[in-house]
Amino acid sequence: MRSFLIILAALAVVGARKYSTKHDNIDINRLVQIPEYMRQSAGCYLDRNPCDKMTATLKRAIPEIVQLSCEKCTPTQKHILRRYLEELKKQLPEDYVAFRHKYDPNNVYFNKLERAISN
Repeated sequence: MRSFLIILAALAVVGARKYSTKHDNIDINRLVQIPEYMRQSAGCYLDRNPCDKMTATLKRAIPEIVQLSCEKCTPTQKHILRRYLEELKKQLPEDYVAFRHKYDPNNVYFNKLERAISN
């Protein structure tokens, strides 16, 4: 029984890990004001064009981020995602809808995600 509890505690710690902070220093407020960045990144996330290193890294994490409502995100990452989605919705509304559909085709997770990153 004791071994089982130790394993459970270890799994809880592993499960609580945050995403890497490698890209937390990006200036998202500046980036989202660059139309080419918004088109290129949305194109990457929607499989329309190649990804650069940063967007490829983020793209791999998006399914889990959506399903877990950014549970493993740092506060900075939540801010980055919130700003990106706000601007995607404003600048490229069709891509915003396509992004939601691609990463949450049954419309189960996305509203919860948006609430989780709204703070």
